[in-house]
Amino acid sequence: MSANLSYASEREYAVKAGFIFNFARYSEGNWFNPNLRNKYIICSYNPIFVLTASKTLIGQKVKNRQVEVHLVSREGMPDDSCNSFFLTEKNADLIEKVTRNKNLTKTMLVGEMKAFVPSGGHINLFITGGKVRFEVDSDALLDAGIKMSSKVLRLGRVVEGRRKQ
Repeated sequence: MSANLSYASEREYAVKAGFIFNFARYSEGNWFNPNLRNKYIICSYNPIFVLTASKTLIGQKVKNRQVEVHLVSREGMPDDSCNSFFLTEKNADLIEKVTRNKNLTKTMLVGEMKAFVPSGGHINLFITGGKVRFEVDSDALLDAGIKMSSKVLRLGRVVEGRRKQ
């Protein structure tokens, strides 16, 4: 039975990795400058997500730059090399550490828990009807220098989070 739960978790993380990749592909702004960066880096504290996303996104590119997925130590602080940061439910106790991190002010912050957007995150992924859906705080994204395509925004639910001062 645990193998099925593990498989479901990996499959779900693969889908969520695809969402994060597409959010980046269909966004513009100064949060990621391909002239200054030779890779697009997605970071997370969760080793299962990192492994699954690495396999799922192998060979993929954002703005002609290779996508890499990096594991950040739970005790460590994510730095400004992260272009997207995914906070899984397993690490929900670290919401404030991520959303208030000065190194992540120009990073796309994606989570998978109800409290994520109200706590200052940008995008929350959730499951409904067996499908991954998302809610997004477009004002918080703009504050981070990210302008997401209106076509992508229409696919999700636009919500208001905690506007950063």
